[in-house]
Amino acid sequence: MTGYLFLLPLIRAALGAAEPLPRPFPAPLLHAMPKGGGRMEFLRAVWDGIGVTLDGLQDSGALSSLARANALVVRPAHAQETPAGQSVPVYLL
Repeated sequence: MTGYLFLLPLIRAALGAAEPLPRPFPAPLLHAMPKGGGRMEFLRAVWDGIGVTLDGLQDSGALSSLARANALVVRPAHAQETPAGQSVPVYLL
């Protein structure tokens, strides 16, 4: 995740890209997203072309959820529960 959000833009900028940063797009949650903690988080998710579903296993050492994920959902710091159907920022991996 760190490489996607920080290293890839650095490489793109070094190669002269006009817009090196990845761009999120709004996508609806297919299931509610639980409230967050005191920091912004990028949650592993699956985008199916209709909406996003968060992976139930968000532990930093969990490689199985990383292998399943094809998207990251942004959860702001101190976010309240987000209901299903609401749009959230998504980065495709």
